[in-house]
Amino acid sequence: MKAVLTGCWRLIQLYFMWLGVLVTALLVLTFMALSTIDFDSLTEDKQLITPSGDTLVELELSGTVFERFDYRGPTTLFDLINESDNLLPLSKLKKQIKRLQRIEAVQGVLLHVKPNFYIHHDHAMDLMDELKALARQKSVYVFGATLRGGANYLTVGAKDIVLSPGGHLELPSPAMAQLLLGEVMRRFGVGVDVMKAGDYKNFFFHLDKVDAKNKRQLLAVYDSFIHIFSDNMKRTRLHRQTHEDLTPDLIDEWFQQAHYHAHEALEHHLITQISHLTSFKDKLAIATELPWHKYQDIDWTELSLLNNRRALDRAADPDEPAPPPSPDESSEAPDDESTASWLLSLLPSQHEDGETQDSLGYLNFSGSIMLTDEDSTARVITAQQVQEEVDTMIKHQHVRGVVVRINSPGGSVLASELIWSEIKRLSYMKPVVAYVDHMAASGGYYMAAAADQIVARATAITGSIGVLLVRPHVAGLAQEYGISMDLTTRQRHADLFDPTQPLSSATRDYLAGTLQQSYELFLDRVAQGRDMTRKEVHLKLAQGRIWTGRQAYDNALIDRIGNRKTAFSMVKELAGLDPDQSYPVEFARKHIPFLKTCLNSISQCLRLLRSTSSWLSPLHLGLGSKLLLWGYSADGIPGRDHAHHISLRPEEWLQAHLYVAMPQL
Repeated sequence: MKAVLTGCWRLIQLYFMWLGVLVTALLVLTFMALSTIDFDSLTEDKQLITPSGDTLVELELSGTVFERFDYRGPTTLFDLINESDNLLPLSKLKKQIKRLQRIEAVQGVLLHVKPNFYIHHDHAMDLMDELKALARQKSVYVFGATLRGGANYLTVGAKDIVLSPGGHLELPSPAMAQLLLGEVMRRFGVGVDVMKAGDYKNFFFHLDKVDAKNKRQLLAVYDSFIHIFSDNMKRTRLHRQTHEDLTPDLIDEWFQQAHYHAHEALEHHLITQISHLTSFKDKLAIATELPWHKYQDIDWTELSLLNNRRALDRAADPDEPAPPPSPDESSEAPDDESTASWLLSLLPSQHEDGETQDSLGYLNFSGSIMLTDEDSTARVITAQQVQEEVDTMIKHQHVRGVVVRINSPGGSVLASELIWSEIKRLSYMKPVVAYVDHMAASGGYYMAAAADQIVARATAITGSIGVLLVRPHVAGLAQEYGISMDLTTRQRHADLFDPTQPLSSATRDYLAGTLQQSYELFLDRVAQGRDMTRKEVHLKLAQGRIWTGRQAYDNALIDRIGNRKTAFSMVKELAGLDPDQSYPVEFARKHIPFLKTCLNSISQCLRLLRSTSSWLSPLHLGLGSKLLLWGYSADGIPGRDHAHHISLRPEEWLQAHLYVAMPQL
């Protein structure tokens, strides 16, 4: 009877647990749906304005700028809620700038940088050409309560750069911080066995300080970043300051401080004036005798038609040449592209006779490199995923060339080799250009080495050609509390599976040999891809050294510095296509399905409940014991979500150590 009651009670507990999970999911979905509704638009019919004459336009910049090509959608519902109102497509921003440049009635443009606006310096660099073209035809002004990072690049060509009183300016100056936990790990009896192939390939967490050799390397990377950023800052100021005024000492002074209050920024000539937004707009309206309109309040379709009529009227006057008429705005896609139109744009284009048109492929790989993604809610790259996408590109005969975008810090050695073989297989069938966006380090560069050519952003992090193996243990903690492990096995290196002891010298020698073999294979892949000898790669480029994109170009690790547009130009050239013609772009993989997004959210909730329940369980020993470790991630892989603590049973310890002891790139 007692067993029956216990079973019923457990069923009731299980029922209410899943009921709670479902109710939570429904509440999240309801909140997400409500957050996407603009209630103001339901209660009032907003009337768009068509300026009758010349005007000044305020373009508000808010949210995080991203590129549609690289965005696969949120991983969880929580991401979906956070991102729903805080994303600004780079393509939309470019279109708005081009429209402002094209419309003759727009005499001046104010870029209003909101406090929540964030643009990566790489994306800001992509916008600089459009902003320079706009500044050649219109008066451009920049205002912000704060100007952070890449937002400073948007001041290129601006007549006035204005900060509000009490505002501040932050230059895009990098800071490289290494978290060192050597002392605290020793206090808690936690140690780490670290083996590596490459003097610069390091795991810093268990150290008390960074060695001089690695410090010099990090400083070289830092100096490369500063050189790139200072060149871009010069480009934003040359229209108001001469080359002689922008001395290296002045640029160095800018970046040494990096953070400026409004009055400090004015003294250092980083801005032109300090004013509130309304005061600045009023003064400008009086000086130009023109009204202000906000970009979102203007009927751009009607204004474009008026612009065309003005162009035709000018054409009737033989004494005054007319500018080319604007494209019909009614035929353009709206700024806020719908998901349906975005997905339809991914389908293969066809000629009127039904034949499929030549196109280019685009593969987007982002995240840590792993053998499987079964236990991960984060974005990862697996060999299975790459194989499926490569098969899709090979199957589509009309895809003449493929751009492979890589943004990865590396990961599993075996997975990196399998992925290399898939990309190499694709390169045998059609031209492949690897595009290194923000990072392609270690295993990420392993992937890129299989491509025909490599293009990288100047500020991308790449290289790190080396192999690292990290195996944590709790020898000190085990000795203090009398914990030991008895392994029954005939394996020669059984101590690899004993987390209560550091590795023996024999096992370390065995693992060192395994790492060296993996490293030599890595060298072979890079040497083959870059047309070098293994010795050249090892002595000059490898051993775990990291490089910026500019440094990688100087050392022949990449073929060109550029962005996605550069990569597509390169692949068209390799495929023998017309360089001046635009071709449709096909994707092998769409956004993360909504159902998977929901399942990932529920999985995160269950993991949180499981980890929280460990706090309620008393620490006890025995077969079902749980051991709590602070500051340690069970997976040991960069880029994964790190728990504040983990709760592992002995059999899970064994599984975790089997995984962690695998070589990582």
